Amino acid sequence: MRRLIYEIHRRSLWQVLGLYAAGSWVVLQVVDQLIESAGLPDWVGAFALVLLLIGFPIVLATAFVQEGTPAADDATDSIDAGGPVSEVGAEESAAAASGEPVPTAAPIPATDVGSHGRLFTWRNAIAGGVLAFALLVVVTAGFMFMRTRGIGPVGSLIASGLLDERSPVVLATFESGDPDLARAATEAFRVDLSQSPVVRLAEPSFLAAALDRMQRPADTRIDLAIGREIGQREGIPAVFGGEINVAGGAYVVSAELVRAEDGSVLASHRETAADSSEVVEAINRVSRELRERIGESYTSLRASPPLENVTTPSLEALRKYTEAIAEDERNMDSQRAIALIEEAVTVDPEFAMAWRKLGVFLANREEQRGRSLEAFTQAYEHRDRLTDRERYLAVAAYNDWALGRPDLTIQAYDNMLALDPSDHWALNNLSVKYWQLGQFRKAAELADRLVLADSSSRSYAVGAVAAYDAGQVDVAVDRMAIATGAFPPNPTSRTWAAFLALDETGDYEAYDRALEALAADMMGNLYEVAGAQQDMAKSDAARGRLHAALAHLESAEAAHRDRGRPPEALDNVILAAWFELDVGRDTAAAIERVASGLRRYPLAPMDALERPYLELAYFYATTGRVDDAHRLLDEMRTEVPEVLARGVPGNGPATRAGVARAEGRYADALREGREESSEGRRGTGQWECASICESMSLAMTFDMAGQADSATAYYGTYANARAFGRVVHDGGYLGRTLERLGQLYDDQGDLENAAVYYARFAELWADADPELQPRVQAARTRLEEIVRERG
Repeated sequence: MRRLIYEIHRRSLWQVLGLYAAGSWVVLQVVDQLIESAGLPDWVGAFALVLLLIGFPIVLATAFVQEGTPAADDATDSIDAGGPVSEVGAEESAAAASGEPVPTAAPIPATDVGSHGRLFTWRNAIAGGVLAFALLVVVTAGFMFMRTRGIGPVGSLIASGLLDERSPVVLATFESGDPDLARAATEAFRVDLSQSPVVRLAEPSFLAAALDRMQRPADTRIDLAIGREIGQREGIPAVFGGEINVAGGAYVVSAELVRAEDGSVLASHRETAADSSEVVEAINRVSRELRERIGESYTSLRASPPLENVTTPSLEALRKYTEAIAEDERNMDSQRAIALIEEAVTVDPEFAMAWRKLGVFLANREEQRGRSLEAFTQAYEHRDRLTDRERYLAVAAYNDWALGRPDLTIQAYDNMLALDPSDHWALNNLSVKYWQLGQFRKAAELADRLVLADSSSRSYAVGAVAAYDAGQVDVAVDRMAIATGAFPPNPTSRTWAAFLALDETGDYEAYDRALEALAADMMGNLYEVAGAQQDMAKSDAARGRLHAALAHLESAEAAHRDRGRPPEALDNVILAAWFELDVGRDTAAAIERVASGLRRYPLAPMDALERPYLELAYFYATTGRVDDAHRLLDEMRTEVPEVLARGVPGNGPATRAGVARAEGRYADALREGREESSEGRRGTGQWECASICESMSLAMTFDMAGQADSATAYYGTYANARAFGRVVHDGGYLGRTLERLGQLYDDQGDLENAAVYYARFAELWADADPELQPRVQAARTRLEEIVRERG
């Protein structure tokens, strides 16, 4: 051992070892950068490491031999013991002087030195290294050439022409002895495949529509055989299928991509999980292999971290998540979906995407605002567990719903589109956001891309709304027909279709029939039933049918009460009071209705974020109870954190404008009315206020201030605006606006316009309640007088 250490020192092998290690590190860094930038497979790095490990003993041997080999001109001579004193001789002398044993070296035969010296030279070592890495380059280039050209077993399916990029494929439900495990595995596979820029899974609504055409029930389990049949019917080229089997306590996960036409296997892979906690990771590995075989770039594959970081390492939580998605998309039972998602985040409190989905479910229902904000915040705080795409989703939702920052919301969705320009989640949400901002042309452009990327009912419904407000009426009508023709029927799409038809045709009877059919079909789903009842109430109120409107709202109130949701029940009470005030002009009845509602649904037990502070304050100000309005606003400032105040249900500027009008501060009321319009443009107001929120607030302020010309202009803007879903406001505003416009034009001597609006009012309220008919008769009488006066 002493002799070995001595030789290592004598031949400077430590220095050689250090230089080789440093050089190897540099080489591996360069290779790693090339892998990332050029999208090379991971095995290139492993190949380079193997070559460096093989080169290590060669370099070490070269250094050993070369340090012990005489100069070239003495290479054929034997070592001369009596020659000049060398380093070795000096060391021997020092050792003798110290009394230690003197190491002696056996002479090296000249022939051995020569043969080793000729083989292990630095020129040969360097040349060998260059040739080895040239081999790596050739092998890698050959592999990538064959892969991208579809040649041989490494050729991708896309390059070989067996599958088109972004061509839709069907995902069949995994087979397993455990149905819950099969559903969870299918959803895990779906989530992972959704990250891919080259794979586009057929949407659930598309599959449901195909099943309907096959005369199969909507809840038919899509196995591989049915998936192939759907593919053959719908022109989809391939189907994913998979199995999870238990063998000796381990889980064997396998999946394959088969041709729909003949069932031939295009790609397959199998992985083993030691226990249930590793199933998700095994699914991720299977998915990655199949995505690579299809032709996804290695850069894209590396951009998606393991699935357990995308969703959850808990199989139980994933099962709950899977069931929740199915309940929402297939069974249209968002209440059950919310309950399942709650269970999922209880099992895994760091389940970021489940938190986000919970927030979306609640926000879309416009209820439990405190819980939805908590959910969006939890998703945001755990965003590091997500892929880039899903992290942007969490960031967008947090900025949109929690902070009211449309600029940051849009930026996050733009980042998603930078990853995948056809990402339909980003296109959907971004189109909606621009629509809320009143940028209808931009919303329509995004919607055009959306319906190309996704065939679901919701996508076509969003596309229809954006097109309508951008002035593309025919496109909107066609898309809404597709949205409502999808199966299973989506209640939101059906409601929006009714809105669109009413906006375009003015046929209230058809609107009522559509909503009545929806309520009947959704019987048992109290949330949807309540929504349909409220929408029917607005239609009736717009036509002066106050008693029918109040009956619908009482039904909606009862549905929310039965759901155990006092805040939504009270919302319907307040809306009924507004109709009594705006349509019936019965202030006393309206005040009593609100008082009675507050006795049934007191504010104190409610979450502060769900208390209708703004609606009540606006109502009290309008009915002359300004002190009560201020009291509620002061309480809201105390109970609701300032950062969240903007998101409290209701519209802050509208309420402040109402208080200012009640106090005769018309300049302040006008400023708040314009701020209401600004909030609509920033996408932070009510969703349906994108184009007409400003008009009524300013019209009422100018009217009360005695500025008839301005009041007439703004009333006219409201009455004649083309805006999707305007029935939401027309219940309280349209009748009174038409009536008031007739009176204002009449007072101004513009009899032609006065006649137009008297006629529109009389026609709209032709079937109004008996107690409201005197107002209708007054309009008709004045219309007849104008006609006689003008001959």
